[in-house]
Amino acid sequence: MRLLFSLLQPWKPVFIRSVLFGALAGAGSLALSALSGWLIVRASQHPPVLYLLVAMVGVRFFGLLRAVSRYLERLASHSEAFAAANRLRLKLWDGLTSSLPRRRELQRGDQVLSTLIGKVDALRDLLPRVVLVPLSLLLTATGVLLTTVLILPQAWLLQLAVLLVALLIGPGLALLADQRSASIEQSQREAMLSRLTVVLAASAELRGNRVENAPLHQLEEDDRRATKTASRSVWAQGSGVALLTAAAGLGALGVLAVGAPAVSSGQLPAEALMALVLLQLGLVDVFSPLNQAAIGLPAALKALREFSAQSEVAEIVELPSAPSGVAIRADRLSFGWAGRTVVEELSLNVPQGSWLTVTGPSGSGKSTFLAVLMGYLEPSSGRCEVTGRIAWCPQEAHLFGSTVRGNLALARDREDSPTEEELLAALRRVGLGPLLEELPDGLETRIGAAGGQLSGGQRQRLAVARALLTRAEIVLLDEPTAHLDQAGAAELMADLHTALSGRTVVLVSHREQDRVAAELLLELDARSTALGGLKTTTIG
Repeated sequence: MRLLFSLLQPWKPVFIRSVLFGALAGAGSLALSALSGWLIVRASQHPPVLYLLVAMVGVRFFGLLRAVSRYLERLASHSEAFAAANRLRLKLWDGLTSSLPRRRELQRGDQVLSTLIGKVDALRDLLPRVVLVPLSLLLTATGVLLTTVLILPQAWLLQLAVLLVALLIGPGLALLADQRSASIEQSQREAMLSRLTVVLAASAELRGNRVENAPLHQLEEDDRRATKTASRSVWAQGSGVALLTAAAGLGALGVLAVGAPAVSSGQLPAEALMALVLLQLGLVDVFSPLNQAAIGLPAALKALREFSAQSEVAEIVELPSAPSGVAIRADRLSFGWAGRTVVEELSLNVPQGSWLTVTGPSGSGKSTFLAVLMGYLEPSSGRCEVTGRIAWCPQEAHLFGSTVRGNLALARDREDSPTEEELLAALRRVGLGPLLEELPDGLETRIGAAGGQLSGGQRQRLAVARALLTRAEIVLLDEPTAHLDQAGAAELMADLHTALSGRTVVLVSHREQDRVAAELLLELDARSTALGGLKTTTIG
């Protein structure tokens, strides 16, 4: 609820306008129905035409009021929804970036896209229906009840019962009939978006190997499944509307029965009674959106719970400094996730300017160790000390669809942006000198979305060059050769050794060549997991 309050900011004028204009649009629609009933009965009495002209003008007025108010409500509610989505994306970005090194699944582009785009857009579409519409209709219902009390006080209890069906019972029935179909459909759409992102990213490889049919058929099957789920949700919404229609019809008959004696005794004009009767029938059109709001409520609550956890900015653990001449020092260090120890009793000393190679099978804690060094994961026991700033090159370092200069400039703040000489020197140190000479616009050459115009090795070299420009004393390399062939991996590692000379480097690698050539070696053995921890090699 706190997240929802901070996203919608109900004290802002745009939120208040969206609710008030929504209530005004509903009131205009109901007034149009009521006045139409009054006009029909009054015209049957053959009064002077001037009496009817006033009512005709009123019909036109309320018709225009309904249309203009609905238009203004749409403008305000959509503006509020888009602003809330932008605020949520900023909160999620802060939360995701603070947890990225310790959540490997977020390093996949499809996962981040599904969260920042797919899930946020789904919640953006739900917020006007789930929050703004109920608030507007609550004001409208209050106005309907007051109108009935003023015209026919005897029918106030009946009117209250009809409004309770419209506000609570009908939407509750729709929610019960939905059986979480809306939430399931949203999850299916999110999974389909994630799958589509992967297929698009690998489209060239799929076409080249002529295996694109299988993933495309799977996408079609996902879409059919989501459409079928949506059909169940529409049926549930129809059940709520059916109950509301029945309640409005019975309410109209009830008002007619309650008001007939007052009309017979002359206490109430017949045209006023007919206005109240048609007012009941007008409730169906005005209050039916509440059923859609009820169906979307579980999906909105689920999304808000997920976003509330994901938007929390994790505190960076401030590690103490290592002794003089030592870059990294661990003393009986243990760490893991969610109460489960991954690595325990690790002790090592890494001198400044040396290379530490960390090897082991997948899941043995290699990247987790990097998260501890960066302060994104607090050790469960023991002590970890680090001297100097750290730069991290993940396995798939992201490059923006900008220029070479633009991607490198991210290494520092705007006030301390690297000079052109520093940019050129960093590129040459990582072996991109020949490429730089071939680029048509030099540093101003655009490299495409995610660096798509560069090869895998060139993208990794550019990411390392960006790390060099940070002036960090410690560089963490997470599987820099994961997507390269043997020759390309060997060439890249040779260039990295040259470029990172004098820096302390922690290299995570599966390559046997890196293990053999390691200056310092830390081996993690996943086979000891069942015994409560991982076997580690102590260094220093």
